[in-house]
Amino acid sequence: MSNELLIKELNDKYKELNKTITILSKPDKGDSLVTSEQEFYDFDMICERIFGEKNCPTSADCLYVSENEITLIEFKSGFYDKMSKDNYKPELLRCKKFYEENYECIEYKKLLKKKYKKERKILKDSLKLKAIESYVTLEKKMLGLNNIDNNRNEMEIKYIVVIDGNSEDIIENIFLDLTHINTKTKKSKNVNVFDSVRDSLKRYELKYDSLGNKYLYDDIKVYPPLEFLNLVNSGKFLK
Repeated sequence: MSNELLIKELNDKYKELNKTITILSKPDKGDSLVTSEQEFYDFDMICERIFGEKNCPTSADCLYVSENEITLIEFKSGFYDKMSKDNYKPELLRCKKFYEENYECIEYKKLLKKKYKKERKILKDSLKLKAIESYVTLEKKMLGLNNIDNNRNEMEIKYIVVIDGNSEDIIENIFLDLTHINTKTKKSKNVNVFDSVRDSLKRYELKYDSLGNKYLYDDIKVYPPLEFLNLVNSGKFLK
């Protein structure tokens, strides 16, 4: 019943904010991450309506509500690495002026990796902030309006992140052995960018308060654009 009330609330107040995934997944610069005519609610605009433009918290891009679950979806570009193992040129890191021709400058590699990690941290921090503030808005502002927040244990609330990353975290793996050069330390296993983002969101998975009531997300998933599109087209997501 709670989901039915929320669907009615959305249809009554925000029907014009139902937009295609193509529109919702388009970043400020560049093409849409996912091309689909399937429609979801523009959660950014819903939050702006609720809080006003100046006081609006960060929010996921869109909201989908079915009879069985509530899903918040965030589309995030910036994870895709133009560098790959095929076009990576180690000679660009060689210090011919001071060292022998085949020597790769460790300090330069350290600087590149530091820059890369900082950029990734900014992206991940943005996703974490959107996750928690979106959940608070949904539960306290939207579900509370229908006086159904006490039914949280009966509800399924999910968070989906769609990113434009490579299947393998190329830059991370290229520099993975940086600290192991000229040492006997065993090289770490390869890093997957989707697993990395998923791990950063673990703290927002399902928890329970002192009364046994659950809060935060029942499930968190991270998808590449094509896999998310296949999920939408399969119909499984829209049950």
